[in-house]
Amino acid sequence: MLKTWYLKTIIIILIIIAFIILFVSKNYQINRVEQRNKSLKSNLVNLIPPRNILTDLLKRKDLIPYKGVLGGTMNFYDKSRIILLGEKRIYAPFDDGHIDGFLILEYSDKGNGKITWKIIDSFLEGASSKNKSP
Repeated sequence: MLKTWYLKTIIIILIIIAFIILFVSKNYQINRVEQRNKSLKSNLVNLIPPRNILTDLLKRKDLIPYKGVLGGTMNFYDKSRIILLGEKRIYAPFDDGHIDGFLILEYSDKGNGKITWKIIDSFLEGASSKNKSP
């Protein structure tokens, strides 16, 4: 009789410990998921260029170091393809209706509303030295 009571007590204690472990691990997993979601949301905000930076870039077709071909004019026509890379760099695709290219730009906002741009790299499909603007 004592043995069965002892076994029942051990089984109950083990069940309680299992529930505690399950509860603690579930809460830990929920906290990790919530932290990951917060991180993803903050990173997602950084993928979309702030409106004033995007507006300024769209006005600056002079940044594109290539001439258009067949009468086309190089410009940033599709703003939905412009992507913020990190804190101060932007991937900016451009085209003239015939050929495509992209720029990797670095920008700095001086706080006075003036944004300065620096070309880090550029690419033009089928580019040659003839296409580059002087």
